[in-house]
Amino acid sequence: MSCERYLDLISARLDAPLAPADDAELAAHLNECPQCRAIAGDLANIRTCLTGCVVTPPAQLAGGVMCSIRGQRAARRRIFRRLGSLAACLVLCVGLFTLIRPEPAETPGGVPNMVRHVPSALTDELSFSNEQRLRLGGMSTSFMPTADLFGSADGFSEFLARFPYNDFSDLARTYNEEYFLTHRLLAVTVWEPSSSISHTVSSLTQDSVAILRTVPEAGDTDVALWLILAEVDSAGPETSLAVDLLEN
Repeated sequence: MSCERYLDLISARLDAPLAPADDAELAAHLNECPQCRAIAGDLANIRTCLTGCVVTPPAQLAGGVMCSIRGQRAARRRIFRRLGSLAACLVLCVGLFTLIRPEPAETPGGVPNMVRHVPSALTDELSFSNEQRLRLGGMSTSFMPTADLFGSADGFSEFLARFPYNDFSDLARTYNEEYFLTHRLLAVTVWEPSSSISHTVSSLTQDSVAILRTVPEAGDTDVALWLILAEVDSAGPETSLAVDLLEN
């Protein structure tokens, strides 16, 4: 199957809606061709990231663009492949910027120093801060990771009651009804085969939370249950979230 026509349609769709027949033909092709589907996704991501940028073009830009458009088809295919590589680099840079944050100290009995995550206005991420990671004693009802956004002191207290072999008096005093008037609280539980594995909240939305796992080259084999907490800068209802575990 030749992709030449569909590369032209992908490019044209970035500038204006396609005719219904062309749009249906392109959609059918993208369902069958992973290479074109990847190129279309990369170009769409680049357009989204660059939306709103205002740059004064050099005087020679128009002529240079027209020369490129009139170039051979083989040259145009190389440009598409390079744009795909550029998009991958852009996504990697954005991910590194989001993930590189100071590692919070573990504080089994208190509240650590403030660590704040302020999401981009272009995403639906929630802003959170004061991330904590506590090792729990006792067992859990599930070995699967769980995540909840708590909107009340009663809801959080019921959650803590699942772990009766731990002293949560400091947490109960900190996260009282006054706290929940303006905030919610993220609570994630993760079982690990080694207590040497560390965790960081990478991103948070209304539906899911991404947890970055850092596994050392050498670690112990002490099975551990971790409770990860973060303060969410908005009040709201309680809800369960999907958990995405990412490898560092």
